[in-house]
Amino acid sequence: MKTKILLLIMIMSSHLLLAQNIDSTKVDIFDMSLEELLDIEINVASTKGNNIFSAPSSVTVVTKEDIERFGFSTVTEVLQSIAGFSVERTDLRRNIPTGRGILQSHYANKNLILINGISSWNAVTGEANLDRINIYDIERIEVLKGPASVLYGTNAYTGAVNIILKQIKETNVTIHAGYGTASSYDAGIGVSLKKNDFESFISLNSSSTNGPKREFTDDRNVKGELNDFLKSNNANVYLKYKSHSLTANVFQAEESYYGFQITYASGAGIPHLVNGMLLNYTFNHNFSDKFNLIIGGYFDYGSRDFSRLANDSVRAELIGYRENVFFKTNYSFNERISLEVGADIGNRYSITNRTYITESDSTTTENGMANIGLIEYSAFAQLQAKYNKVTLLAGGRYTYNKLYGNDFSPRITGVFAINDKNSIKTIYGKSYRNPSLLENYFFLPTAVFGNEKLKPETAHTFELVYVTSFNKVFIQALAYHSIYDNKIIRSKDTTIILSDGKTLKDYPLASVYTNGKPFNANGFEFEFKYSNPQIINAFINFDYILGNDGDLQRTTIIRTNIANQRDTIESDIYNFRFVPNTTITAGLQRDIFKGLGISAVYTYFGARGAVKPNIEAQSIIDLSLSFNHKIGKSKMTHIFGCKNLLDTNVLIPEYTRLRNVNAIPFGTNRYISYMLRFDLN
Repeated sequence: MKTKILLLIMIMSSHLLLAQNIDSTKVDIFDMSLEELLDIEINVASTKGNNIFSAPSSVTVVTKEDIERFGFSTVTEVLQSIAGFSVERTDLRRNIPTGRGILQSHYANKNLILINGISSWNAVTGEANLDRINIYDIERIEVLKGPASVLYGTNAYTGAVNIILKQIKETNVTIHAGYGTASSYDAGIGVSLKKNDFESFISLNSSSTNGPKREFTDDRNVKGELNDFLKSNNANVYLKYKSHSLTANVFQAEESYYGFQITYASGAGIPHLVNGMLLNYTFNHNFSDKFNLIIGGYFDYGSRDFSRLANDSVRAELIGYRENVFFKTNYSFNERISLEVGADIGNRYSITNRTYITESDSTTTENGMANIGLIEYSAFAQLQAKYNKVTLLAGGRYTYNKLYGNDFSPRITGVFAINDKNSIKTIYGKSYRNPSLLENYFFLPTAVFGNEKLKPETAHTFELVYVTSFNKVFIQALAYHSIYDNKIIRSKDTTIILSDGKTLKDYPLASVYTNGKPFNANGFEFEFKYSNPQIINAFINFDYILGNDGDLQRTTIIRTNIANQRDTIESDIYNFRFVPNTTITAGLQRDIFKGLGISAVYTYFGARGAVKPNIEAQSIIDLSLSFNHKIGKSKMTHIFGCKNLLDTNVLIPEYTRLRNVNAIPFGTNRYISYMLRFDLN
């Protein structure tokens, strides 16, 4: 029904816009120069925009031109292509954004996801969601790699991803509709309006990706077939009048998961439901060339609902919201010295985290999470000084809440501009992630206990970055050393006093959240981009990580095979055991003749450890063929795509439960599709 309504809206809108015959002079993205793309003002590294050469952080920008050229169809695909970033999967969640190999046990809460500069994460678990924005609604994606807590506070632990909605340059309508294998589809409409000082963008999207069923044996050695699927509906609204703007994002998703305990008996294969709503108002005004003020607030609501039994008679539901008000200001004393300050007051609140009977909607337990809130105060300041070719930036963020007390996260950056397209950066920063409400307060004697005495996770990172551009080539190379401490893990430590005064000796089936030991990593990230539409467009992103085992835990794992024979494995478990040392992504795009282009993207995942056996190196190839032509003053684009051409069953090590299941399929099945897009002007 929703799809029929959506298609009806699309048809009506297209007739309306064609009848109006709006004139426009649109630049073909394939004619844009690399220099124009690199001069884009980046917002994720500062409240005062910089280009990629002067930004006081290591930043990667993927524009809508890059997205179209190389056939990226989701935000997940874009992030997977970026050096230093990957997208992982656990038994509970898929599409988990991961920075520099720091794994997330059950929830995607170590990388901050922003929409138009506004943070978005579940108030109860801290997790972000990559599937709430359709790729056709995006102007660009800015990825800040490394610590970002001075600007954004908690959860900007190993990076921040800022998704910028389409910029309104003219009045137009974009409609897309596509169909793929296994009855998959993607359809949507985006309407942009610009009139004098008023700008608006409104979109509505619906998509469903279904993979072929694959055989899967669960933790109890029960064999079956599971279908990897993801269904998403989302809407975006962006309104701007002079200095006032309003951003709204609403989404609803259903995704496959592997069960509450990686078993068919605990709901494997039954849809996992995710919903969210982000609403933001911002006042952003330049009072003079020297003084800028940003004031705003947002409301961020999120819920999850997943099955706990094979017959779906019992489910788990969590609901929470965040409220935040903020201000930021920039003041330039002169051409050399400027000051940036800001403050936030935020409240995260858990409405419920309950287990309930599906038929009667009656709650069996609240799991200790009903009506719990936590208020947090923070303030930051950054002083920037320029002298000849050198720019120095120093600052920090002070954070306070009643559970974790005081925290100060500093940041120091030096940028040496050899020339306008050639710079060297040295960066030091501390980042943190405060424990989620779930990690503090959850109470389920058969699973896990929260711990109010948890300390925030911290990371200290040192980076050396070189950025240059010449002869249609762009290069960014960086090396870093990071020290991670207090990573929050699930432990069987029987010395920890639980919230009821007992220990895990009284609850042998449960574990408890606790802080792990410090560990560190050295890494090298290399980005190469060549942009020459008359010849070829290409990129190569290379990522190498060498992490130690400072967080090692010696674990006894008992596996039972189908014949009920037991195999006892003494295994060393640590973060970087499950992370590939090397990841490479490369793309080529060539215009065969005007309007017709072909592209290929190759991704290589190096070998990675698992309990037994390890996972060998894997690779996937994506192909895309696009053809565009004009109909009057409007543009029609046909896109033929084949994802994972060789149908590689990409595997992710199972590092959360550590039982019989050794690896989980990522879900990247071969997928063939056709997409038709209208740009109506």
